[in-house]
Amino acid sequence: MKTATTLLFTILILGALYSATGQKTESPNAAKLTEEAKDALQLLVKEDFETLNSRMTDAAKKELTPQKLKELWGDVKSEAGPFQKVLNSEVKEGAKNSVVNLKCQFEKGTLFFRFGINSEHKLSGFDVDDK
Repeated sequence: MKTATTLLFTILILGALYSATGQKTESPNAAKLTEEAKDALQLLVKEDFETLNSRMTDAAKKELTPQKLKELWGDVKSEAGPFQKVLNSEVKEGAKNSVVNLKCQFEKGTLFFRFGINSEHKLSGFDVDDK
């Protein structure tokens, strides 16, 4: 994926994403976090940017407006093609923020989505990369 597109997805909120230092876990909360991340991904796929924005923290809402989400998703689609499926997931739980990693298959290759989800189950940001 082009560096410019990757940089667009390196969002202000990434500090929250990487502050979750917990290990991979199979707790009951992990299943809920995974479903929330998959729901967020489906909102991107359906291009329901308003709903996705409404599920974010206040800080993320300001940075990831529906228009910005539309632009970012358009870049993903133009580079990777249509979304096909989630291949696997991994949850790293933290005290205040957790990270859900989704390995996703697109027509032209595999992308890795990392969704930050806070303790109130609001999206605190996300990142996408080809590695």
